[in-house]
Amino acid sequence: MNIALFGGTFSPPHNGHISAVWALTFEFSPDLCLVVPAYSTPPKAREDGIDPSLRLQMAKIAFSDIPNVIVSDIEIRRGGTSYTCDTINEIKKEYNDCENIMLLCGEDMFRSLPHWYHGTDILKTATVIYSPRKGGDAAGLTSLATEYADLYGADCRMLETEAIDISSSEIRAAARRGDDISQYVPPRICEFIEKEKLYRDN
Repeated sequence: MNIALFGGTFSPPHNGHISAVWALTFEFSPDLCLVVPAYSTPPKAREDGIDPSLRLQMAKIAFSDIPNVIVSDIEIRRGGTSYTCDTINEIKKEYNDCENIMLLCGEDMFRSLPHWYHGTDILKTATVIYSPRKGGDAAGLTSLATEYADLYGADCRMLETEAIDISSSEIRAAARRGDDISQYVPPRICEFIEKEKLYRDN
């Protein structure tokens, strides 16, 4: 079984996230794709103050229409700082027929991967699918993938579908200002954010 893993805070999940998972399933055909909202990531530490259970609910809404995708609470249940290497090990234990993990990551994460907690182990044991940002340095990322292969024996592959250039932090800031965010997130996520009064200062 080939299992794809896409982790993040998903605060909120947006059209770029959804597009990337659709592209991943189309281009690489994993048997299962696990979308895993983090409890707390090393650089961010729940900076938005949104309860992890709410981020989990949003992720379940956002990815519900994509076949073979499961939104997992594995990192939220574990608590503490969410490290991808720990999640990969847990997935392999839970899915004992898992033959390969495909880790989906964006351009910045791909560049910094060797510096993650046990990042070189991830490069040695997982297939890394990287998604260049729109207008990014795709050639430079290809060279970096070759470097990772030479240094760690890494299997790194580029997602061909062009990424949607939007970030969750920009969406949070827009929501906080009261701006319309409907072009960035699905309608049901807009409704959820409004219902739960998320990303407001009061």
